[in-house]
Amino acid sequence: MKLKILDEQPLELEFQDGTKLTALFNNMAFITLNDEFGEGPDKEVDITKLVDQANPYPGFAKILYCGLKQCHPQITLDEAENIMYKGGSELMMSVCELMIRNFNVTSNDETKKKYLEQLTEEQKTVLEQMGLALS
Repeated sequence: MKLKILDEQPLELEFQDGTKLTALFNNMAFITLNDEFGEGPDKEVDITKLVDQANPYPGFAKILYCGLKQCHPQITLDEAENIMYKGGSELMMSVCELMIRNFNVTSNDETKKKYLEQLTEEQKTVLEQMGLALS
């Protein structure tokens, strides 16, 4: 038997009081995202609709919440929202980068193709400029 172990990069958050939290943007985080925020019969979240370009913080807070929940099951969405607003654009970009990097590592070609079809050309260009194009 052969088992492939994937290298998953965590997001380590450290607060002024010394508290540390870890977020993982793995398959379980995506399952949690769909279970808690998905709509329709298949309960799938459309990330392109979840993250509103005019105000991306609430959408990214939901993604952060699902990542944090993997290591800290007691975390609440309100806490994740508070962390996201305090972390600002640097935290938002880190969440985006890790989410896409882990998605590239853990997703199969069919899943990647499905997601790419949902992106607008502008979104694809932004990801490419950030060095985060889906592969």
